[in-house]
Amino acid sequence: MSLEHFITDIKRLVESINLDEGFSDVKRKYCEQGIPIVDAEGKPDVARIPLESLKRLAKKYDPTYPNPAKYTMWIADRYFEQRNARGLEAVKTFDEYLKNPNSKIQQRSIDQYKTVEDLHNEVDAASSRISSSREEYKERAVRKLLIKAKSSVDLAFKWAIGEGEVRTDAAENGEKLSAEEISKRATEKGRGSLVRDYGIDFDYIVKLKKKLEKEEPGLFGRDFTIDEDILKNIDGKDIRFENEKVVVVSINPPGVLTNKIAEIKSRIAASTDDELKAKLGAEISDLYSVADADIVKKSQKYGKDPDYNPKDPGSRDAAWCISYFKPGRTNQMVGGVGYHSKKADTFYFVLPKNVDYVPEKKFTKVCIETGIETGKITCPKCGYGNFVRGYEDKCTECGATTPASPINVTVFDWNDEKIPSAEWKSLFKDWGIPIPKTSDRED
Repeated sequence: MSLEHFITDIKRLVESINLDEGFSDVKRKYCEQGIPIVDAEGKPDVARIPLESLKRLAKKYDPTYPNPAKYTMWIADRYFEQRNARGLEAVKTFDEYLKNPNSKIQQRSIDQYKTVEDLHNEVDAASSRISSSREEYKERAVRKLLIKAKSSVDLAFKWAIGEGEVRTDAAENGEKLSAEEISKRATEKGRGSLVRDYGIDFDYIVKLKKKLEKEEPGLFGRDFTIDEDILKNIDGKDIRFENEKVVVVSINPPGVLTNKIAEIKSRIAASTDDELKAKLGAEISDLYSVADADIVKKSQKYGKDPDYNPKDPGSRDAAWCISYFKPGRTNQMVGGVGYHSKKADTFYFVLPKNVDYVPEKKFTKVCIETGIETGKITCPKCGYGNFVRGYEDKCTECGATTPASPINVTVFDWNDEKIPSAEWKSLFKDWGIPIPKTSDRED
């Protein structure tokens, strides 16, 4: 296309709209200064784009116009080079994909793309990555429904279209709906995002079930999942150990409480005043109540069953006696007579990050009980005390080796059954969890 035809073509785009400040650099370059060229007779000349035409170009292809109009300079450069607007619609897609983490766009500045073809190639690749991520999420979500539904396609589809939500809303509003009306209302409202947003239908669930049945061992064949909601909401202050496979969280009370309790116990032991001892004893009881409440809160958070539904009387809230929710079931941390108060034991939960790291369903969550309250030992050489019992360590003060002091450790699986010492040590080794030196006696 000749320059004359190029300018004529631009003039056809004329449409008067407001100019914004962010447009000023492009305006200066293409409308005021112009681009040096050589005319048909070989003489130096300057080509300019009419202001109204440049505005029209920006409005059509730059999603950020008029402010900040961050793509308009790139658009004008490519338009001038090509002598046409071919492919510039990719700019809007590029801007949209920048906001989508699944696009995985690395070169996030449009100036890094020297041609329209370069931009198109990246947009096409990003589109494929987004599509692949969408399909992976879709399959992963339906897998979970099938596992939860114990392979029932009918039940999985009901959950996908949101019948559970409709039932809950109806109960709260005092409505009595037939199964047919519930299904109809759920479908009409599109409450299930899998149906509404991902196009899941009954046939898709059937096909996926057949696929999962063929997998060996396969997620579906193993028939369990992990508590992803908990993994997303772990309080960083509770983490005691973490690697790529597991997170170990502590449900112990804040150190300030245990230190205060230890201090008062020392005062009671050193005193001969019965009245003072009684007063200090009352203080300890109050502190234990606070400490126990904190432990209960953490144990219920990290120890809850992933499928727990407080509105379902038959739903299991937790496996361990230290994590019960329901009235009438004794949480063994409550009331100043529980494990923490009575035995000064400490507890930790092991939370695997992925089902691939879990050899059996009973290990989807593991509870560790240790028989010492944050046991600290001192360096045999200089007396510095800053070492956790159960592990050999180097003294930070004098460099001497502090030998491990054996501790009592009991480990429970998700069925609240004790795991034999050899078995839990093997499991911890696979998970990369440091194994403490334990006493010969197993609690």
